[in-house]
Amino acid sequence: MKNKISADFKKYCEYYYNEKLLNINLDGKILELPYVIIYDNLYHSISAKDISFRIHYNNFIVEEKILALTEEMFRQYCTDNNIKEMLAEKRLRLFDIIKNNNKLELEIQMLNYVDCIHTNSIIDLKSENNYTSLRELLHNNGKLDEISNSKLANQFDISIALFTGDNCLVVKKIKSDGIIGEENLYPSIADSIMLEDIIDNNLVCKKLEKEFNLKYEYVDEIFFLGIARNLIKGGKTDIFFLVTTKLNNSDILGRYYFENNRNNSILEFVKFNSIKYDERIFITDKRIFNFDMKAIMSEKLDNMTLELLGSISLFINWINKEDLAESSAGTNDIDKILKIIKNKISNKSKDIIKYVEEYFEFISDEKEREFEIQIGNLIKLEIDKYLENVFDRILLDSNFSYKVKYASFYSLCTLYRRNKEYSKYHKLIDSYTKDFQTQYTFPHLKSMCLREIISLRKIGYNLDLKDSINLAKEAKNNLPNNIGVLHSYAVVVAMAFEEELYDINNEENKKELYDAIEIAQRIINKEDFAKFYSTYGRLLCIDGKYDEAKKNIRNAIDKEDKDKLGYALSIGDYQTQLLNVEFKKSKNEFSDIKKLLENKVEGVKTDIIEAREKLENEKTNNLEFLGFFTAIISFTIGSIQIANGQDVRDAARLIVVLAGSLLIVLGGFGTILHGKNRFMSNLFTGIMGIVMIILGLSFI
Repeated sequence: MKNKISADFKKYCEYYYNEKLLNINLDGKILELPYVIIYDNLYHSISAKDISFRIHYNNFIVEEKILALTEEMFRQYCTDNNIKEMLAEKRLRLFDIIKNNNKLELEIQMLNYVDCIHTNSIIDLKSENNYTSLRELLHNNGKLDEISNSKLANQFDISIALFTGDNCLVVKKIKSDGIIGEENLYPSIADSIMLEDIIDNNLVCKKLEKEFNLKYEYVDEIFFLGIARNLIKGGKTDIFFLVTTKLNNSDILGRYYFENNRNNSILEFVKFNSIKYDERIFITDKRIFNFDMKAIMSEKLDNMTLELLGSISLFINWINKEDLAESSAGTNDIDKILKIIKNKISNKSKDIIKYVEEYFEFISDEKEREFEIQIGNLIKLEIDKYLENVFDRILLDSNFSYKVKYASFYSLCTLYRRNKEYSKYHKLIDSYTKDFQTQYTFPHLKSMCLREIISLRKIGYNLDLKDSINLAKEAKNNLPNNIGVLHSYAVVVAMAFEEELYDINNEENKKELYDAIEIAQRIINKEDFAKFYSTYGRLLCIDGKYDEAKKNIRNAIDKEDKDKLGYALSIGDYQTQLLNVEFKKSKNEFSDIKKLLENKVEGVKTDIIEAREKLENEKTNNLEFLGFFTAIISFTIGSIQIANGQDVRDAARLIVVLAGSLLIVLGGFGTILHGKNRFMSNLFTGIMGIVMIILGLSFI
């Protein structure tokens, strides 16, 4: 089974040519590492103490079809590597990265180590009977899913590069031990993150104390370098730290063997040539190491693990932070570059394009919310279409990198949208669809373009709001944790109801509304941004919560950035939304009053009908009583007259005939009064009358 593992680093790296791969410049030759940076602290500068953890409410579970597919390989893998005793261990996976101002919250999901074997450890294995690997099955295009959407376990590991007071990097040489290769070199710490490690957010110190008996008071500095995904292991995440201590090599060595008392690993200390002091990065002087890569790489490269290479790569990028961009400013700090651009715009400088290029080279990954914010910060500086012209020049010049060109395209789209120049926006999208349609955020940009054109009812655009909705859903699926993309989806759902494409009485549509409301609440909790409150208010208005809707739209007005390009237009939109809420609230209240009045009118109508029916019944009853008493009187008078002067027997017969005649008359009278309602009873009365007449006459 082991010889079936594919380790074609180059192939996997090629899938990520537009993303941030870790690499090492080795004597002029770039060595690409199969690590994709998903959080680069080189640009964010988050302090290690500002990293916190949150446990996700659901544990990770591998899908049954994956378990079935990998069962044969799993059993063989466990047998080959003798790891059965580890299978019951609990591990953690990174689920989401949430940046809030200068703090970072890492959302962690619980999982079993057995799931890591079933997914990441055997992602490229192929059984004897199956020629499809797990990677090929799940990722036909070669690229991995986002961390929160991944169907792989992707356990979360930590990698620490420890530097001693003797200016040495501590490296572990691991001897052959199960699945670990013989004589492999690891960083100071390369370990899985366990639940107990993150309980009090003291992750690094716990690992240092466990591995080196190095307590907090001996730690000089802890620097957070970044988070990367390991492509070889299918997306497993690693968090990298740099730690310095004043303790010398012999002290570290003694503490290590005292604490571990193990024989499967030994320590080596890699000596560095020089130490430089730099006050530009830190508030106080901190030791930043500089060294000649040839001393370690030429001799030990073949035995270095990916964890060690990743640590060294991030470390080199970190210490050379000031040298990454060649500019007269002498810095690659994105905020400092932004200030330079601002001055260049004010002075109408002709060389501004190289600073914009530099800004885009160091901008965050497009999948991060920070990318959109950094674009917004740049276009705030726009004066008299100065930046717009720069972005146009970059797009038309083939000498600029793909990353810079896409950032320029994104910036132009944002400029046009904020200035409500939707014809330009639509033309730009059409012109560059072939160039940028594979970008994660392209469906997001196109969706926003279509929805704005549709909202203005532009003549000549044969477009459907459904297209915008479908694109927004695609973008949401591509980037389920990107706040800007989620917000755009919430906006287009609000529009679908406002444009009456969706019906609040339709269960599917209502479900989508509540999904959008939940998203709007979630993104407001993550970022206090004016437009988010406005969208939340629109959705609440659709749900009939008018007062809460007005409150959120007023929040949007209060929080809107006065320095933002298109500030007046945004405030105008918010005011229009407030009027819309007031109108809908009044319309709803009028509708309620109308229904109440209609109900009252219906009630009066019902009372009138009931009274009329009651009157008719009373009249009928009176006529019946009148007819009945008339019949009795007639019968009485007739009987007296017949009996007077007649033989008793003859009188009796005549009286019977009279009674029968009266019954026939009563039956007919009842038929006249009640019609068909009592036809049978009246008929019976008439028949009885006929029978009595026949009986009376029969004895005459």
